[in-house]
Amino acid sequence: MKIINFYYLLFCAITLLSCKSNTEKTESAEPLGGIQDNNNYSVKVTLKTDVSDRFQFVFVNKDREETIIKVNVLKSDDYQTIVGEVIVDFEEEFPIVAYLGLGYFNLKEVNIKEVELSYKGKSRVFSSAEFNEFFDINKYVVKDAIEGKYTTNRIDNRLVPIFNVKKAAINSVKEDSVILNE
Repeated sequence: MKIINFYYLLFCAITLLSCKSNTEKTESAEPLGGIQDNNNYSVKVTLKTDVSDRFQFVFVNKDREETIIKVNVLKSDDYQTIVGEVIVDFEEEFPIVAYLGLGYFNLKEVNIKEVELSYKGKSRVFSSAEFNEFFDINKYVVKDAIEGKYTTNRIDNRLVPIFNVKKAAINSVKEDSVILNE
């Protein structure tokens, strides 16, 4: 009887653990591979960096729910494109906060060539010359004299460099953007 109870408990434990791991996979926020879906809000950033690190896209919706998409960015002399996408549930919902964390482990130089915002079949590409108007940086990022060139900065032993999407950028996607797939 003890052996049967032991196997029954073992079976229950394995079943619960497998259910938990399936739930975790479903809830994890991963990039959708650049698939253009009308209910996706996406940010594509073309950049290069002198130090590998884990960057992350952060989106916060009007209900204050946060989606974080982590992307490993490798040191490269060539530009690479990283993508962060979040599925939007409502007709006119845009994230109230959207930013790219420029890596929290290592000091680095980041060159951002362009940023593309897409939503509801519309898209707009922002060149580095437009970054001051449409994007902000925080105190952990120092802007270089060269357009699109940034250096991360550690303050009080903290490294939290953020490249933030301004509301003006989101509004320009609504108003001035081009329709995709035409």
